[in-house]
Amino acid sequence: MKVNSYAKINLTLEILKKRDDGYHNLRSIMQLIDLHDILDISLNENSNEVKVQSSNSDVPLDCFNTCLKAANLFLAKTGIKSGINIYIEKYIPLGGGLGGGSSNAAKTLETLNSFFDKPLSDDELIEIAKSIGADVPFFLDDIKTALCENIGDQIIEITTAPPSPIILFFPDINSNTVEAYNSLDLSELKLTGEKTTFVKQAIEMDFFYDSLQYLCNDFEKSIFRKYPVLAEIKEMIKTESPSQVLMSGSGSTVFAIFKNSESRDKTYDNLRNKLKCVKSEFMI
Repeated sequence: MKVNSYAKINLTLEILKKRDDGYHNLRSIMQLIDLHDILDISLNENSNEVKVQSSNSDVPLDCFNTCLKAANLFLAKTGIKSGINIYIEKYIPLGGGLGGGSSNAAKTLETLNSFFDKPLSDDELIEIAKSIGADVPFFLDDIKTALCENIGDQIIEITTAPPSPIILFFPDINSNTVEAYNSLDLSELKLTGEKTTFVKQAIEMDFFYDSLQYLCNDFEKSIFRKYPVLAEIKEMIKTESPSQVLMSGSGSTVFAIFKNSESRDKTYDNLRNKLKCVKSEFMI
């Protein structure tokens, strides 16, 4: 079975505090977009192993692969004995802050649960998803727009943001999430989460485009210090006058939002030979 595994962007990402356990509490609005990988998942009756392959040679195929983790956790939880083959046709960049690995894991869980007539409840799937990664539950159940809290694992579906044309810019930098958190300087941040509250209210009251100035990412300062080229890319994009430009997640993808497809397409034509980029849309 072939399934689409969609990416996400962070419309807001605000750090609230560093916890005693070393994790960080945050508030973020995550938005599903139409950029996606394609997973081809099938059962292998001649084996009890999970085998993963990918079109991208940089995708790990060992215990660090999220599809492999998801499949093994599913089989362990259900007690099912079956071989599983997973092929990942990769379009979401690795280390880009777009949740590709988390999305792959979620879609693997959903697909296997469907294959075997749903032996696991939604709550059980969510628990497995959380054990793989904080944002994996976001990609379950077709959520389009969500408020994410705690360490990012508390997912609250909100009103879907309006259809918005975007461009994703890929700088070929694999940004490590753990290193990104370790590089945060909390003294630079407000630690209130108030912009996320405002943008959430704007989406719910249907004036999202009037709130674009409040879109934010607390990782930008520290990540831009480490990778100055990202700041340069952002400034180059801003010369095209999009409605907003922001880094997604812990980087390194930078995205630009436009109010209409015409202005998005014009910017894409102007920058496509200077920066690696693709056109995309919010999922609605």
